Amino acid sequence: MRLLDKYHPRKLSGLYGQTTAQKIIQGVLKDPENSPRILTFYGDYGTGKTSATQVFAKSLNCEHPRGVGIPCGKCANCRTPIEKARYYKDWNCGIVGNVEATRTILDDLSYGIAMNKWQVAVFDEFHLASRASQENLLKVLDNLDSKTFVIFVTTDLDKIVNTIKSRAVNISFEVVSDEKAVQFIQDISKKEDIDLSKIDIDKVVVRAQGHMRDLLKELELVQLMGYDAYEEGFVDYEQYFLGLFLLLKKKEAEKYEIALNKLCQAPLAYLKLHFYNVLDRGMKQLLVGRSSVVHARGYADNRKLWKSEWIDLFRYSVSEWGDKSFADERLFRCFMRSLYIKFNK
Repeated sequence: MRLLDKYHPRKLSGLYGQTTAQKIIQGVLKDPENSPRILTFYGDYGTGKTSATQVFAKSLNCEHPRGVGIPCGKCANCRTPIEKARYYKDWNCGIVGNVEATRTILDDLSYGIAMNKWQVAVFDEFHLASRASQENLLKVLDNLDSKTFVIFVTTDLDKIVNTIKSRAVNISFEVVSDEKAVQFIQDISKKEDIDLSKIDIDKVVVRAQGHMRDLLKELELVQLMGYDAYEEGFVDYEQYFLGLFLLLKKKEAEKYEIALNKLCQAPLAYLKLHFYNVLDRGMKQLLVGRSSVVHARGYADNRKLWKSEWIDLFRYSVSEWGDKSFADERLFRCFMRSLYIKFNK
C-alpha cells in the first residue's frame, strides 16, 4: 500500500499540523444542528483540505463514533468508500464551475431530506468557478436544508466573492513548520522501517515545503529508489521537468530538445513516480498565458475553453503514457516531443 493511502487521514486528529482547523471543525461536529452550515477550507495545496471534508462527512454520518471527529470505521457509512457515499457529493469547479452546472445542484442536495442523513456538498477548486456561477449559488446557500453542509475548498480565498465569504466560516489550513515536518518524517520512518541514518531529513523537508502530501511522496521516492539515487536525481531533474513545460509555452523548440536530453538521464523510476504531479503543475504554468485569449473570445465567465484544453492534454498524456514507456527512454523522448507538437500545432 502506498504511503499516501496508508496515512490518509481517517479521523480529525489525523490532519497533521492543523490544530486551529481541527478545533473549529470539532466545534461544528459537537453540535451540528446549531452550527453554521457553510464552511470554507482555504490554504495551500497538500495541507489536508479535501481530506478534512471527507473526515467531516464520515464523522457526521458514523453510526457508532468513538468520539468527536473519530468515525468508528466499521459501520456501513464508514465502510462505504467516500466516492460512493450518497451523503457526500463533490464538484470540481475547474470542470463544472459554470452557471449551467450550478443550476442542477439543488436537486442533487435532496438526499439529506429524503434519508434523514447529514449531507455534505463539497465544491473543490472553488476559485476556478466563474463569478457568475458563484453568485448563482447564493440561492442554494440561502435555502439549505437543515441536514446539509456546504464546504468550499480553495487555494485562493481572494477569488471567492465576498457575498459567499460573508456567509461562511472561513477555516485556514497552514503549511506545517519545519520542526513538525521533521517529527512527522521520524514517526513515519520508524513505522515503515526506513533507515533515517542514510537520509538527510532537512533536505527532504525543504523539498516538501511544509506540504504533508509532498512529505509522504518524498518518503515514497526514498523507498522506491534508495536515498542515494533520490538525492542524485531529484533537484536537477524536477527543475528540468518543469522547465520543459515553460519552454513548451514559449515555443522554444531548440531549448526544449536540450532540456529533454538532460531529463532523459534521470532514473526511470523517478520519472514514473513524479510525471503526473509535475505535469499537473507544469500545465497550470503553461496555461497562464491563455487566459487573455479566453477573455478576448468572450469566455471570461465560463473558463471551459482553456480548462478543457488542459484536461485534453492531461488525458492525452494518460492515454499515451503507459507503464511500458518507462522501460524505454526512447519512448519517453517520443512522447515528450509529441506533446510539444500537439500543443503548438
